Amino acid sequence: MQRSLILIKPDAMQRGLKKSLMLDFMNQGFLITRERELVVTKELILAHYEDVIKDNPTVPLTEMFLAEYVGQTITAIELSSPNPTFVQDVRTFIGATDPAQADPQSMRGRYGDDSMAASRAERRVVRNLVHASDSDAAASKEIALWFD
Repeated sequence: MQRSLILIKPDAMQRGLKKSLMLDFMNQGFLITRERELVVTKELILAHYEDVIKDNPTVPLTEMFLAEYVGQTITAIELSSPNPTFVQDVRTFIGATDPAQADPQSMRGRYGDDSMAASRAERRVVRNLVHASDSDAAASKEIALWFD
């Protein structure tokens, strides 16, 4: 089985989209194997975005991630599928990182209400509903981080 971590981010939780997003994943044929709702700690979010922060040392990402996530409720979901292209299928289904550029049929295209341009202008993280693992290796690392 292939696995992926999905995080339903604070913006989606605050908008009451958790159930709709989970139903969308299930209706797409993805199996929810674990689910956990939790309040995000500084240590957890910095560990999750460690590589992104390291790859962008001149951007104040640490402060933006902390402001957006710490103390907020998220839902971590482990999805699985026997399909070998599962991780990419999930990412295609959720849509482009920038909700303004996402396919209108994708999750971010249907529910998104933010854009990269707006987030940059306001010096904050883009509010794009969900995170999905970008590779099998990332999925293993992220699932261990959020569920162990």
